[in-house]
Amino acid sequence: MKFHRILYKCLALSVVALLPFGALAQQDKFVKESTDLKDAEFRVEKESVLELPVAGRIYSKMDKIEQLKPDTRQTYELQLVDYELPLLEPQIHAAKMERPYPEILTGNYVKGGVGSYITPYFEGVHSSLRSEKINYSVHAKHLSSVWGPVDKEFSGTSHNLLEGNAKFFTPTGDVSTYLGYDRRMVHFYGYDTLADNLEAKDLKQLYHTVKGGLEFVQNTQSYTPFQFRSGLDFHHLQDRLGARENNLQLHFRSKYELNDEAFIKADLELLFSNRKDEGVNNTRNLFYLSPSYNMEVDKLKVQAGVRIVYNSDSTMDAKSLYFYPDIQATYQVVEDVLEAYGKITGNLHQRTLLDFARENPYLNSRVPLAHANEKLRFEAGVNASPTRKLGLRAGFSFNAVENLHFYVNDTLNRAKFNILYDEGNTNVLNFFAELSADFNPLKGVLKYQFYNYNTKDLAEAWHRPSSEFDLMMQYNHQDFLTIKASAYALSGIKAMEINAERSTTTLDPIFDLNLQGEYKVFENLSAFLAINNIFSQKYQRYLYYNSKGIHALIGAMYTF
Repeated sequence: MKFHRILYKCLALSVVALLPFGALAQQDKFVKESTDLKDAEFRVEKESVLELPVAGRIYSKMDKIEQLKPDTRQTYELQLVDYELPLLEPQIHAAKMERPYPEILTGNYVKGGVGSYITPYFEGVHSSLRSEKINYSVHAKHLSSVWGPVDKEFSGTSHNLLEGNAKFFTPTGDVSTYLGYDRRMVHFYGYDTLADNLEAKDLKQLYHTVKGGLEFVQNTQSYTPFQFRSGLDFHHLQDRLGARENNLQLHFRSKYELNDEAFIKADLELLFSNRKDEGVNNTRNLFYLSPSYNMEVDKLKVQAGVRIVYNSDSTMDAKSLYFYPDIQATYQVVEDVLEAYGKITGNLHQRTLLDFARENPYLNSRVPLAHANEKLRFEAGVNASPTRKLGLRAGFSFNAVENLHFYVNDTLNRAKFNILYDEGNTNVLNFFAELSADFNPLKGVLKYQFYNYNTKDLAEAWHRPSSEFDLMMQYNHQDFLTIKASAYALSGIKAMEINAERSTTTLDPIFDLNLQGEYKVFENLSAFLAINNIFSQKYQRYLYYNSKGIHALIGAMYTF
């Protein structure tokens, strides 16, 4: 027995001793393969048995990495509440699905339908796939109503749109550009009686707009204390009555970080505008410079700056240089839950013929144009997000504005509107509140605003509402059924009657309820139905212009 044990031990030692040589043999084999050695000899011993020991495995346990969960609390960006008239166009557009671009990655769709008042509708979008060098899209749309709310074709409308945009990605930054054409047609149907020999084309008004722009945004992926973006925007407007307008805007916005808590901003804008209309030729240029110092300490954010504006508009007073404060402060009362803010600002707001035509398309020829001089604006309010599904903003503002515009019907042709300005200071008091909720699959936003106008030279704030109410809701059922509801209400609109007394009238309150639904029939095909003005209230947003009653649009959309 002892002899056998000694023999086994010798064999085991010999095997262990041969292991390194086996490894060397393996290594030598690879060396031989890389050389030109031609001769080789192999020996095979049938009786030799080599048994290698089982190598033990060493397990290295990985440390558990805790995944950081991002804070998904909703954040709400506060925007200035504009005292201008809302851009409602109840007389221009028919019912439509508010879905400008599809959510699928292909980015292509065609959409069409028909509706009441003889309304054909078509819309299409073609977009490029995701790329590291360039993204682009093309959008086309046609929506028209042969008949309108008054005398059929004498109040028809039409809107055509063709636009494209592209974005180029470079190592130094992103270059964005866009170019578009917009054509809008309306009729002056706010007449008292219709002449026997009058045709619909005699009351037609057309607005042709070509717009475009170019912008360069510095690449911010690599840290640099100085950041900037610059670009230009332009538009050319031409209407059927002979008005022309060219507008060019150049901008340069920069930011320099002093440290982790403070930075300096400086914005420069140059606006060149020219308007021609039946012998009227106005040059209306503006130059803006807005430097500011910004800091953030603990829960407090402060911006202290000034806005300097040079005006060379020939239609305004001789005074050409303006200085406005630009002071803003935000304090986190409860972090990520409640935020209070205050602002003291001012500005000279550019007002172009395109702005007025989009707001009220029934303008007279040679309407006077003037920029709104907001001498002082004080605003205070709160932003709150008590939960991740609820958001609230509320506050008030007080404005002192010179050359605030209003609309009144022309005494010779009541179907057309003139623009009147309150040349003195118009004091505007505004209270606002907004509630947003996201209880997926149900989402909604509710807004309310109240205005009080204290005019100096005008008897009333003509055609400006005293209160506005907006409600938007959307319900998505398992991604194949989408229902949208929207409602808005306006009240307190006063207008000047065209009679001997030039009396004041208060337009009936406006309430418009719209409902839209979209059902996915197949993966790429869906059908939609939109019903506008469900209560069929033929309200007047502008005096003598009745809106359409209830009207519907039905159609389909194909994505590819």
